[in-house]
Amino acid sequence: MSVTMALINSIGASHLIPFRLRTLLLRAAGVEMNLRGKVAPGVVIRTKSLTLGKRSTINYQCIIDNRAPVTIGDNVGIGIGVRLITSSHEMDDPTVRAGTSTLAPITIGDGAWLGSGVTVLAGVTIGAGCVIAAGSVVTKDCEAHKLYGGIPAKFMQELATA
Repeated sequence: MSVTMALINSIGASHLIPFRLRTLLLRAAGVEMNLRGKVAPGVVIRTKSLTLGKRSTINYQCIIDNRAPVTIGDNVGIGIGVRLITSSHEMDDPTVRAGTSTLAPITIGDGAWLGSGVTVLAGVTIGAGCVIAAGSVVTKDCEAHKLYGGIPAKFMQELATA
């Protein structure tokens, strides 16, 4: 983690910093975010490889492990304590299961909602208007306008479309 991101994650993540100032600090650090996006206090962002769309919110105590790019569309709701993890490990060596580090991006489509405590793993795309139930672990892509839940997250129902 760079010194700039370390400062953002300590001082900039404080409850004493207003949303608007936190947005400006993140933008100054190189995070690509719309001025209407909101990042709540206590959010940890590992690198500047984050794109946050218009009117999207990352709620309290989220962890964005964005060593690979994380793209969050417009009007997205990210619940409290969500973890977006772009890293994993090769598991081929039986003597070192947490082998060489691997990275893959995460993409979250416009209008999606991730409930509190959701974990999204590396390489996942969540479609537009998709809802992920609280506490779910998303290991595979999720189609647009559908509800997913569970560990691992599975399709639960179709959602209305415009």
